[in-house]
Amino acid sequence: MKTIIKPVYYCDFCNKKGLSKSAMLKHEKHCTANPQRECRLCESIENDKTDIVEIANRHKNDISTIIDASGFKSITINNPKLLEELFSESNGCPMCILTILKQIKCPCAVLNWDFKKAVSDFWIEQNNEINERIY
Repeated sequence: MKTIIKPVYYCDFCNKKGLSKSAMLKHEKHCTANPQRECRLCESIENDKTDIVEIANRHKNDISTIIDASGFKSITINNPKLLEELFSESNGCPMCILTILKQIKCPCAVLNWDFKKAVSDFWIEQNNEINERIY
């Protein structure tokens, strides 16, 4: 029997694990739990860099979390226009919005926001803009 001991690398932000140091460094650079992340969507459309930390600090009081005696967690939205504000402050980038929501500990379901649909809509809009410029 052969036993091999290998190092396991963990993301400092989301605890994802892997056996490749370079892959984990790449992951950490773009991890949505990393407030200093480099957004691939913003890079691909040459969007200005969104300051995640500043926006998250501005919106950290927009949600309230209450845990009762039985351990049930309830989240209350104090700002009904939170999603609209995040959309305008992040230049419409769904990845940046997701990162901000993670920083303020607000699940997407609380806002009835479908991340996959938002990414799909984002690319449809980007492709339409490209097509308009070409034709």
